Amino acid sequence: MGKRLSGILFIGILVAAITFISVTFPGLSLRWDRIGLEGRFSFQGVDSAVAGERLDNPVLTVMPDEIDLGSLGSGAMRGGILTVKKAAPGNVPWSLNTPAGWDATDQNSLKGFFDGDADALRVQLKILNDEPEKKWGNGKSPYTAQLLFEARGQVAAFTRRIEPGRHRQPVRLDTDAGPISFQVVFKLLGVDAQPLLGVDPLHLDFGAAMHGETFSRRIKVTNEGWGTLKWRAATVGTGDEAGVDASATGKYVSFLNDEIAGRGHYTAARHLKDRLEVPGRWAEDHGYPYAPSEGYALRYHFSGTGVAVYFWKGPTAGQLTAFVDDRFILQQEGLSEQRERFEWQVSGGLSEGAHVLTLVNSNGPIAIEGIRIYSGDLTRLRPGQIAISPDNGAVTRQTNYVNITVDTKPLPPGHYAGKVLFDSNGGQIEAELSLEVTADNIMRILDVYRYTRGPDHFLTTNPQAESAALQTRGYTRQGIAFRLFCPETPGTTEFYRWFHPQKGSYFYGYELKSISRPMQGYIVEGAIGNIATSRLARTRELFRWYHPASGHYFFTIDPKGEGIQKKGYRYDGIAGYVRP
Repeated sequence: MGKRLSGILFIGILVAAITFISVTFPGLSLRWDRIGLEGRFSFQGVDSAVAGERLDNPVLTVMPDEIDLGSLGSGAMRGGILTVKKAAPGNVPWSLNTPAGWDATDQNSLKGFFDGDADALRVQLKILNDEPEKKWGNGKSPYTAQLLFEARGQVAAFTRRIEPGRHRQPVRLDTDAGPISFQVVFKLLGVDAQPLLGVDPLHLDFGAAMHGETFSRRIKVTNEGWGTLKWRAATVGTGDEAGVDASATGKYVSFLNDEIAGRGHYTAARHLKDRLEVPGRWAEDHGYPYAPSEGYALRYHFSGTGVAVYFWKGPTAGQLTAFVDDRFILQQEGLSEQRERFEWQVSGGLSEGAHVLTLVNSNGPIAIEGIRIYSGDLTRLRPGQIAISPDNGAVTRQTNYVNITVDTKPLPPGHYAGKVLFDSNGGQIEAELSLEVTADNIMRILDVYRYTRGPDHFLTTNPQAESAALQTRGYTRQGIAFRLFCPETPGTTEFYRWFHPQKGSYFYGYELKSISRPMQGYIVEGAIGNIATSRLARTRELFRWYHPASGHYFFTIDPKGEGIQKKGYRYDGIAGYVRP
């Protein structure tokens, strides 16, 4: 509490300093409409536009003009983002009217200025998890609903009792250029409504891979209601077809690192290491970066015109402060009665180009999920470029797993985004996809992942495509064992995988005849990458170990074999040279 009061005292001193400068230097006008909201101010000459300047004929456009939040039951929460675009220069003051039929929870009003090319307004609807009040007559039981609006750190909340059914709520913003309005549409499910669609995760970041590789991720479909949920999934059309600009929706980037989940200490995933800086010893929360106490910072290098941050609020969460290009932008409170995922619109209207986002926590711990980057170089995936399997099903109390696959062969290098729509008798939910395709000459190293099942060890450089089948067959993922080279790397040759059906054993090498013992019965499955046949810069030996009784092989860069000799394995030679 003391630290929050000191922050308020700092703002008071800052305001006093601004007033002194305004009086002492009347030749300067001071723009500080974002003090406390975006935390930046600038001195401008007397001919420059100042905060609150009225426009004669500005043009304001709200996109979309309708937010459909789908179906919600007790305890559910849904949200969306509106973008207000301004075609004329200057600042347009605005304020939010209390929606008809709703009551404000406090006296704070939501207002500000539209002063960028595109300003964001976040809308969120919560159905409180309380007992419905029985209403005799029509048999419908009303629930307490909470409608929240957030812009630049300000939040306005409204509540009302609402009956199950389809609802269309008009919302109006008053501006100096005239009113603008939009609709919030949703369906409230009552206790007698049986199924309710659940989709997790709502955002899939496939990461980065070389052109020609195949991406694959899984989505869980559950029934959060009662009875039988019947669902069907299909890809959503391109941005042009839907009337949505790809740059307006942005590209989602997840900070998740599956490799370190449950190990306590967070490190950036390999495809993020050149962009995400995590100084100090960050903890991890289910694979996401977690600051256990105040004073932790991370930096992300991005290229675009704006950025949003996803993090988790909660009863013990602290505050998060954002800087862009080392300039203070905004501070967001993380305290909440319950743990909830929060989308925080940090900054927009940046010049297209390279920027650095810095996040610092204070007054308590915080867990960060990822960010959204708004950029003009984002390409929307077309329906034929996304494969869904299975694309329909029925759920009672179990979980359906849906594989989402993207083949990058027809895609040139670049950043991509797409959407998959899940439709059901318990509502509709969209899942968002994002991925980066890199040129062959950019990714020269391939991570080799090791999976185990009993005495067998399976190696792959494409876990996205093979993990589902491996899990079905009972394999457990251990992590990255070593790294191979990309095809056509000078000084390397193809490193093949062979399988022996009778033994259930895999063998790896660039030729079978390199082994002195008989190798009949092995069937080649193809190359998993390239291996150096002699020592190259920054390479190490890949040691091969053999179990005479079972006929299984084990490959490692550890000269001591990771202790495998205790299980009966014997040293069997050097398979080649790899990157650690």
